Amino acid sequence: MVVNGTFTILVDESDQDRRLDAVVAAHLPACSRSLAANLIANHKILVDNQPKKPAYRVRSGQEIIGRIPAPEPVECRPEPIPLDILYQDRHIVVLNKPAGSSCTRHPGTAAALWSMRIALPLSGSWWDRR
Repeated sequence: MVVNGTFTILVDESDQDRRLDAVVAAHLPACSRSLAANLIANHKILVDNQPKKPAYRVRSGQEIIGRIPAPEPVECRPEPIPLDILYQDRHIVVLNKPAGSSCTRHPGTAAALWSMRIALPLSGSWWDRR
């Protein structure tokens, strides 16, 4: 059960010999295995009040405690960039996106996504009137 981000998991036979990060992710729907592994590696999740590695194999009866931090806010600011617009009408914009520019956010990447970048150049166009 998670209360204000803090949780306790009592390991039972069904979780016996499973990886610690996998057990945490299985019990907490809002926690991915990679987030669990990161929190475990940074000693934010403990087993019987002791730090362990993400690959640690849990045993029945052990207590896993930890805290899921609140997500950090993401600032989405449009960027003034030149756009190579191939086609646009009231319903769609077709862009020629330069190679190497990202459409999706990757862990550890602060670069704006194309969806964020086009907001400013398209403001005042059909985008605002849709």
